[in-house]
Amino acid sequence: MTFGERLRKIAEEKAITQVQIAKAFGIRQQSVSDWFLDERKPHKSRIQKLSQILGVKVERLTTDE
Repeated sequence: MTFGERLRKIAEEKAITQVQIAKAFGIRQQSVSDWFLDERKPHKSRIQKLSQILGVKVERLTTDE
């Protein structure tokens, strides 16, 4: 499973939208969409904050289950 696939799955489970994630980072929704689509991966420093927003451990985002 790719990073984007894990991110989409977790966000769906938690009912958190791309817009909500973008607002939490102060970035464009298109940037978050790129993460969801595996067109880009967030910087390591953002993965930590992303895990906090989603309420999961960093490992859940970065490693296969």
